[in-house]
Amino acid sequence: MTVGQPEPSRRELAGWLGLSLLFHVALIGAVLLLARLTPSMVAQKRGQPLFVDLPNVEEPATRGNPAERSREEARPRGASAPSRGSSGAPPAPAVKAVRPATPPPIKEM
Repeated sequence: MTVGQPEPSRRELAGWLGLSLLFHVALIGAVLLLARLTPSMVAQKRGQPLFVDLPNVEEPATRGNPAERSREEARPRGASAPSRGSSGAPPAPAVKAVRPATPPPIKEM
């Protein structure tokens, strides 16, 4: 405690502790009550098929990176895209696509 502050009594600390305990019990009770009153969102048992409604989209998805398209739209019309060699950094090495190894066939006896 600092010099200017009076020391709290045990009775005062017990009162605050009881109030805190009462508040936390009420809060937990309210959460449990609300969880019990709200209907369950998912009422599906294991093994049942799951049906998902997908929107019927008229147009196909656009190809490419959406972030690049938004940068191109934000660029003024007269400005051209920066060339790859202008940054001074060496070009990134090409990455080969590696197919995963297929497991050997299982022999039946």
